[in-house]
Amino acid sequence: MAAHGGEGELVEHVRGVLGLPAWLPRQGHGSFLTFEFGERRDRDGHEHGEWHLWVQMAAWRIEDAHRVLAACEDDRQVIGAALSLLDRRPLSSIVATGPALDTVFDFSGVLLRTFGVESQRSADDSVDNWWMRRPDGQVVAVTTAGSSTLSRADA
Repeated sequence: MAAHGGEGELVEHVRGVLGLPAWLPRQGHGSFLTFEFGERRDRDGHEHGEWHLWVQMAAWRIEDAHRVLAACEDDRQVIGAALSLLDRRPLSSIVATGPALDTVFDFSGVLLRTFGVESQRSADDSVDNWWMRRPDGQVVAVTTAGSSTLSRADA
């Protein structure tokens, strides 16, 4: 299992999720995706994992070694079928590369690839390509400008 990327700090901030199986992968509004990892917790009346991944302002694909299973502009049925393949698969690596920190989440051979859709930080500073809430209440994010951040979830 490995976590590595454009910034060494990003690696350390997400290392604890590696090896944990995803549960409740789902599509939210538009092409937003969420994944839960670790022990179940109630947060604001909703069930989440101690680790929670949200892909929001990024283009993405789900693929295996042979084909693209779904992409962010596919219909909900195609996306739902691909997400079901990720359910209960351990997250074996996270690799972020390039100036935009495009990220590959490897779910034991089925990949979720994310790509930034803007060349600069969004006018809305609360919008990131993806973010992951950690068990300690901090959030690791890859911004639309291609940097990584670590901040308190309530900040």
